[in-house]
Formats: sequence, structure tokens, C-alpha cells
Amino acid sequence: MIARAPEIPVSTPAQPVLTVTDLRQWIYCPRVVHYHYYPPAKRVVTFKMNEGREEHTRTTELEHRRTLAAYGLKDGERHFAVRLSSERLGLRGILDMAIVRPDEVIPVEYKSAEGPAAKNHRYQLAAHALLLEEQWQLPVRRGFIYWIPRR
Repeated sequence: MIARAPEIPVSTPAQPVLTVTDLRQWIYCPRVVHYHYYPPAKRVVTFKMNEGREEHTRTTELEHRRTLAAYGLKDGERHFAVRLSSERLGLRGILDMAIVRPDEVIPVEYKSAEGPAAKNHRYQLAAHALLLEEQWQLPVRRGFIYWIPRR
């Protein structure tokens, strides 16, 4: 009997194949992406995973009340959990926060780590920047990684 390769999803305008998380995880460790699409019999959700989700939620709630001074900005409109998708790039993702200004849009990613930005974090931010530019039709000149423990 000949083993068949698993079917690879085909990109459609409604749902591109690659997610920004896939890209970030691939840079970190390709096995993480493999196990996401071909999980073992029992998927494990760790304490650290749950804690990270809760920290993201708390940070988003607090961010609604903060000024943009932490980002060195005086103006801008914040958008949270921004869904982004590009048929052209074959990429989709959810950005933690976008700051929209008259002449630019700025991606912001929350991280539960202390820093510094690793290669996979920079790729994630860059991928979100490409998606933002296409969707908002504004340039992305900079981006921020908000380290939750360091505030």
C-alpha cells in the first residue's frame, strides 16, 4: 500500500493559507507549525499558554484607558484585535493593536516575555506591517512590541 501525502489547503480569497502565527512559529521552530496542523492524539494546553491569553486580555483592557505617551505619540486612534487578510500575500492574522494616524499606521504586538525581540517576533511584526499597509492604504514606518511584564 502506498502512503498518500496529506492534502495541503489551497488559498482562497476568503481564507489565505498562511497565518502570521504560522510564520512566527516557523521561524521559532518548524515543528510547532507541524503539530498545529497535525496534532498528536491529545492536544495539551499548558499553564503558560493560558496565562499568556489572560495577560493579553488584561493588557487590552488597560490599554483602552492609557494615553499614547508610552509610544511617544500625541495622537492616533487605537484599534484592537485587528483582523487582517491579503489574497495577494496569501496571509492572514490578528494584530493585537493598530494605531492609526493621519499619515501612518503602526502595528503593536503584546508579548508575555521580558524581551528582547527575537527573530520570530520581528518577522511577526513585519508580516503584520505588510498586511496593515495593504488594508489601510497607509505606510507603516515603525512598529512596537509591548513587553507585558515590563509595562
